Amino acid sequence: MWREINKLLDRTYIVASVDFKRIRLVFAPGVVVSFSDRVEELRVLSDLARRGHSFPVVVFGPEGCGKTALLRQMASLLREEEIEVVYVDTLEEDVSRAVVASPELRQAVVSFAEAAVGPLGKALAYAVIAVVSKILSKMKSDNLVIIVDEVFQAVGLENAAMYVKKALNLLEYPSDLNKRALILLTTSEGVSRREVARHGWADIKEVWNLNYSGLRELYSQLPEPKPDYSQVWRITGGNPRILKQYYMRDWDTESLVQWLVVERNLRNEVAEIVKRHGKDVLVEGLENPDLLLKDYELYLELEKLSLVIDLHSRDYTGGWIGAAPSRDLELGIGDRVAWQTPLHKEAVRRIIQQLL
Repeated sequence: MWREINKLLDRTYIVASVDFKRIRLVFAPGVVVSFSDRVEELRVLSDLARRGHSFPVVVFGPEGCGKTALLRQMASLLREEEIEVVYVDTLEEDVSRAVVASPELRQAVVSFAEAAVGPLGKALAYAVIAVVSKILSKMKSDNLVIIVDEVFQAVGLENAAMYVKKALNLLEYPSDLNKRALILLTTSEGVSRREVARHGWADIKEVWNLNYSGLRELYSQLPEPKPDYSQVWRITGGNPRILKQYYMRDWDTESLVQWLVVERNLRNEVAEIVKRHGKDVLVEGLENPDLLLKDYELYLELEKLSLVIDLHSRDYTGGWIGAAPSRDLELGIGDRVAWQTPLHKEAVRRIIQQLL
């Protein structure tokens, strides 16, 4: 009995301590960093993995908030416990890097996908569900974790709900009744979240950008020279991808804003929104994003552009992996709505000023 208790304590320690073995990530050419922070998120996800879960879990959060790094770190820790993990990156174009799993399982998923017609990411997303459904009873581990990253971009919004239903069927009607399984599906799109939520076929949990200390941990690993951390925090709001873009532009704030505007075609998109809705509510929303809900159609258009995000369940702790963000209007975080990052808010502010 004590041996089992000690094993449990050891497992808990892996994610309760900051001393767990961290994966290494390429931040930029010539810059390799260690996984930063997210201890609480790892604890929540690892507990789910050990217990298994009756519904697919859709992990929703801002673009570039670090979902992929979090799930790769979780997969690494779970493999140390000999839990079977298969990770599928649907946005990866190289099949040799798109699937991370045991050799046998990886080969089965890749072979199934390569026999299918269509984009690689979509084929892999469907392949992992189909393959596991067939070979679950042959797996040695009592626990299985399936992770499909940015799945709804791969299968298409029109297929999002049915994909979740296929995942649910795998959990409800497994070929081995004694296995404990967890299926994690990630998305950055608010539209897909609503499509999935209306059917009740999944549990939806939100994750936010890195907190102040978490981003500082990542920032501290970047080479000098670099701006004061408080400036970096005010611009990125804890988003690792925005931090990377800022670094790649030699910490030039003007260049960073211009990149986002051009990358998203925001000047034309925002101009069209102003034509349809006027500028008043949008201007108010720059100071307090909750006010965007005064014109719900306006809000939905901003959400579709991945400029804002709905904090649906910030008062429901079970709806979050880690802590919900605190209200901070300077960073663009309200009680119900938030700008994806302060940079997104600043880009829209500048476009509106040019339109006036």
